[in-house]
Amino acid sequence: MVLSNVCESLMRWTPDLKEEPGLAEKAVQRDPRTLVYTIRKGVRFHSGAEMTADDVVASLNRHLDEKVGSYWVSSFRNVQSITKTGPMEVTVRFRRPDALFALEMGASPGTVVSAASLKARGRAFGTADGGLDCTGPFKLGTWTKGQSIQLDRFDGYWGDRARSGKVTFTFVPDTAARTNALVTGEADGGYMIPAASVARLRSSGAGTVYAGPNLTTANLIVSDLNAGTLADVRVRQALSLAIDRQGLVKAALGEHSAPTLVPGPVQAWRNAADARPAAPAVRRDVEAARRLVAEAGAQGRKIVIATSNAAPEFPVISNAVQAAAKEIGLAAEVRTVAPDAYTALFSDPEARKGIDLFPTFWYLSATDPLELYGLFQTGQFENYGGFSDPAYDKLVDAAEGEFDRSSGRG
Repeated sequence: MVLSNVCESLMRWTPDLKEEPGLAEKAVQRDPRTLVYTIRKGVRFHSGAEMTADDVVASLNRHLDEKVGSYWVSSFRNVQSITKTGPMEVTVRFRRPDALFALEMGASPGTVVSAASLKARGRAFGTADGGLDCTGPFKLGTWTKGQSIQLDRFDGYWGDRARSGKVTFTFVPDTAARTNALVTGEADGGYMIPAASVARLRSSGAGTVYAGPNLTTANLIVSDLNAGTLADVRVRQALSLAIDRQGLVKAALGEHSAPTLVPGPVQAWRNAADARPAAPAVRRDVEAARRLVAEAGAQGRKIVIATSNAAPEFPVISNAVQAAAKEIGLAAEVRTVAPDAYTALFSDPEARKGIDLFPTFWYLSATDPLELYGLFQTGQFENYGGFSDPAYDKLVDAAEGEFDRSSGRG
């Protein structure tokens, strides 16, 4: 959230979720396996050095380095090489066609940083001690660990000059305090404001509440599809049938949310609306759920739901799932973990041991539902439950190779 004001990517997303040129002034798909970027001239890093094609190559290749351990490695799963092919030209070649890659270069996977600073600062780069060296309208200022991060306007920015001389991000763990800060004027803006606070903010007179498109879904992640109570598909189906989706949306997420019928968020289909699959709503059926639990012989079996106060909605979601599980004969425990421990669930398999389920918000990086579906291919980094189906893998591969997004054939 802070870095989006500091570091930029090859492409950029507009508020209405359309992609436009960023640090690359042009992108050309020469053929299904070759993508060429023309890098924008005259862009300077916060250190004052001018950005080159070498910086772009070094930044993108970091994701392919296992020692770095990039969270975005899935976006590069089909990449064969990333090389400089001209003074301000970078060419990406693919092992197999990947129509999604170009879209993801408008988000974090396409972030460009200074290659010289990366080399000089090593593992300290990106920390409070090592700092950053990017190209955005603000540069990293004073970073007080655990309290605040200040950003200072970068007057050497290549684009429109920032209107504010500085921006201070203050960390406020208490969700009610975040809302109060907006109402009183103590804060000019904020992230992760509870959805339940929208009505209060609207009626406060302190400002205007706007609603816009987004690519976010609330999800429950099954930690292991091969072991534990939820390894049996009938138990998973039972839990799905027992959850009161309408009530949960109202309690946790408020008026700007709705139960989704398919994994990909509604806005992800905006470029291929005719292709959005028809899917029936999941109707709550507690009796059918109980029958499935009995059929699986799972009465009284335990599931552990990890939750965190990292987002105000997580405890609400976790408690609702616990109640649904108990109603159909499962023994459910909600285990609250610290934000750091919760974050580790997404990167460390050891941290997921003993955990059956945990809530998350999934933010897509591209206006294409394929980004989410691709995560469940065999062996993918974010395929946390270990789902594997050769037929599914083949379908995703075929979709990734389809460049005509508007036709719906992908």
